Amino acid sequence: MTADGEPEVARIVDLSHDGYGVAKLGERPVFIPGALPGERVRLLPRRRRRQYQLGDLVEIIEPSESRVEPPCEYFGRCGGCAVQHLDYLAQVAFKESTLREALARIGAVKPETWLPPITGPEWNYRRKARLGVRYVKGKQRVLAGFKERATRYVTDMGSCMVLAKPFDRLPGPLGEVIGRTSLWRRLPQVELAAGKGVRAAVFRVLDDPEEADLKLFAEFGDRWNLDIYLQ
Repeated sequence: MTADGEPEVARIVDLSHDGYGVAKLGERPVFIPGALPGERVRLLPRRRRRQYQLGDLVEIIEPSESRVEPPCEYFGRCGGCAVQHLDYLAQVAFKESTLREALARIGAVKPETWLPPITGPEWNYRRKARLGVRYVKGKQRVLAGFKERATRYVTDMGSCMVLAKPFDRLPGPLGEVIGRTSLWRRLPQVELAAGKGVRAAVFRVLDDPEEADLKLFAEFGDRWNLDIYLQ
């Protein structure tokens, strides 16, 4: 293996459970975000750990037939999704394979029969989510969204294609309404959950809200047809 920082060409041999392409440089596996099995890529080795190494995808020399163009503008930066660049049916197969491997490796379980995977819509399927909230001084506003991939920062996102409606349009408005309250530095997360006939937003607050805050939250719930809870 060459020293860190020198680009190398490798074949992606696997996909990790969190959606990283896996290559082998010598005996050490290298995990590369954005790479897919079967692809020949140019990668830049980065942080080295005891048993593995992380790398950056520099160039796709031979793309996978299962590669698609991610439709979400935040993909790659947002940590809410890992495999939007993989064809939908290939995503289903990948998740089934991950389950099989986990049952065998962790549970020492080998089912006698596998039922067909339960599938749903490709988009707007996620009915439960936890969004981080943070005031960003450089942007002079509050952000609400999933954490950025492999960081503690909140993604600057106005919408989310995988969240169920109307949650898909909430990240931007959530940041705006929280920024208008007295809790803008004391509200670290919001949980969204939808069930049959019920849609709720749970705001995690670290201080008691003022009357004006309660009014803002109530108006927000009315506007988006949400049940609002403060925790």
